Amino acid sequence: MKLRKCIMACVVAAAVVVTSAVTAMAAGSIDKNGKVNGNQIPNGYKLEVTKEDTPVYPEIQKIYKILPQAIVSVNKGEYKMKDFIADMNKEAAQNTDLTEAAKENLTQIAEKLEGTEFVTVFYSLKKEENLGVEIKKTEDGKYEVPLTVENLTKELTGLKVLAYNAVKGEWEIIEIPADAIDVENHTVTFALEDISLFSIISDDPAAAK
Repeated sequence: MKLRKCIMACVVAAAVVVTSAVTAMAAGSIDKNGKVNGNQIPNGYKLEVTKEDTPVYPEIQKIYKILPQAIVSVNKGEYKMKDFIADMNKEAAQNTDLTEAAKENLTQIAEKLEGTEFVTVFYSLKKEENLGVEIKKTEDGKYEVPLTVENLTKELTGLKVLAYNAVKGEWEIIEIPADAIDVENHTVTFALEDISLFSIISDDPAAAK
């Protein structure tokens, strides 16, 4: 089921600026407690660790049989990337309700995830009730997120965003440009069409040793 959200983009050229960021842990020390600091985005949405009562979770359950629990396992610190990849391939092979396009999307993303590791847990943008804020998309339909990664260092390479795009009903991997990575201030900035579910990933630090 596709989720249609109207969200305000925060781009440099726009008048809207996001002034707070979310704190996450770096690769190798993923936050198992799901604590988010400074998590109130001043546009009517709250960034939180994805869990069973997050709005996007039941939507994902309607499509996938294995991945919902895999997401929870990543957030609990029970899964590494290799486990998530295995479940992605298992979902594609065993879920007979998926279209061929959906199966191909899973296998292609799983292949691209080889040699990577999770830097953060999966996050979701959740609309806060009773804030009286009307949220709209800009023309390009993108939303820019500044995310603070506490242990971000120059040794952490290949930073990307692994996201489920609920608008398109598919998984995607988005490159984070070098000029959007601020090692000194431990911040990465990225733009997505849909921010229902996403995680920061990087090249596997263990593979570089």
